[in-house]
Amino acid sequence: MIKLFFLFTLCFVIFSCASNTAIKNPVVAKKVIEVKKPVIEVPVISVSHKDIGYSELEKAISLGDDDKIKEASAQVLQINPKDLMALNALAMCYYRKQQFGAAELLLNKALVIQPKSLAVYNNLGLVELTKKNKREAMYMFRKALELDSKYYVAAVNASAVYGSEKDYKKVIFSLEKIFDNDKIQVDSLNNYAIALNAVGKHAESADVFKKILKASPENKSAMLNYSILLIEKQGKHKQGLDLIERLKFVGADNESRQVIKNLENKAKAGLK
Repeated sequence: MIKLFFLFTLCFVIFSCASNTAIKNPVVAKKVIEVKKPVIEVPVISVSHKDIGYSELEKAISLGDDDKIKEASAQVLQINPKDLMALNALAMCYYRKQQFGAAELLLNKALVIQPKSLAVYNNLGLVELTKKNKREAMYMFRKALELDSKYYVAAVNASAVYGSEKDYKKVIFSLEKIFDNDKIQVDSLNNYAIALNAVGKHAESADVFKKILKASPENKSAMLNYSILLIEKQGKHKQGLDLIERLKFVGADNESRQVIKNLENKAKAGLK
């Protein structure tokens, strides 16, 4: 039996001062996807955003320039030491540099200031996960989801961890509440479909793959995994072969070619 390909993708959150949104940034996936998600505001000193350096911090965040983020965050925190956005942005700079102690210190300080910050719980989870403290990481992701069961970023991260453990029922539980979120990442939909297939929900899994391919017709992972489902589980050999032809036209990855060849042989045998 040919296995479907689960994609392990994690997300961290940085606050955007101008639009009050959270930015989702995949760690593993090549593409960077921005997801707008409201965050809880924290009271700041009664000065304008411009006066406390938010414009420079937002510019540095948009550029992904850690040195400038650190400089701009320090300027904001000098005026308002309790600024949640600056604390979080600075913490994630340290996280990317693998200075986890400093990152945790800042995030825990942010959590004292705003105990119900979804983004801070999520980012603490990422720090713990990178330190290989899976239990502590899942605690943080679950805390965020207790505050908001439809919180996209923590749901995706929790599902990725469950998927790495092949706990597909928990993958489904994590993702089913955000399935209709129009910002859900294709990789996460792929994982949701795989989890549904793993627990025998083949028709529901097929529906998710159809949704992926409607939104992203040339998505190679979805085409390959859906063709496996069609041929292996549903016996729809002609439909599976048609999808394989599409995948070959788009250009299959080198590591997928043997899988595709095996699928073709099985589907052709099924048509005889």
